[in-house]
Amino acid sequence: HAAGSGPEPWLNAHGDPKNVFLAGDSAGGNIAHNVAMRGSAEGFAGLKLQGMVLLHPFFGNDKKDELVEYLYPTYEGPSNMMIHAPLDPKLSDLACPRLLIFVSEKDFLRDRGCSYYEALKKSGWKGEVEKVEFPGEDHVFHLFQPSKKNSLDLVKQFVAFLKQTSSSS
Repeated sequence: HAAGSGPEPWLNAHGDPKNVFLAGDSAGGNIAHNVAMRGSAEGFAGLKLQGMVLLHPFFGNDKKDELVEYLYPTYEGPSNMMIHAPLDPKLSDLACPRLLIFVSEKDFLRDRGCSYYEALKKSGWKGEVEKVEFPGEDHVFHLFQPSKKNSLDLVKQFVAFLKQTSSSS
């Protein structure tokens, strides 16, 4: 699709390969991060990654993770940088100029999102990162109560980030 001749006609007509964003919530935030890291190493073949939004992202911390160990029996612990991104010595290579991270006070993954934010700031990464925290909210609250005020605020901030990033490129 980067050349405007991909298999999906709608993307050919409406997509902008120079204005690409990645986003994901929970484990999807981890996937978005890993796609950006892979792009750092291999490039994006005609696409320009403008930004990334991580909503209540799942990352490992500096300890072996029992949940991950249960889900992935071959899990090797904190040496796996795909799961333990805050520990990745190559984090500063993240192929993304701007990043927005949403965390929530009562989210069991809150500390992991905050750890990723702090690690990124300390890594020497040259981009801009912003963290937004929602007091009193739980993991992916915006999916379970989409019409709630905080959910609407989250969506507004997400959209504002996309618009600001798109207009500044």
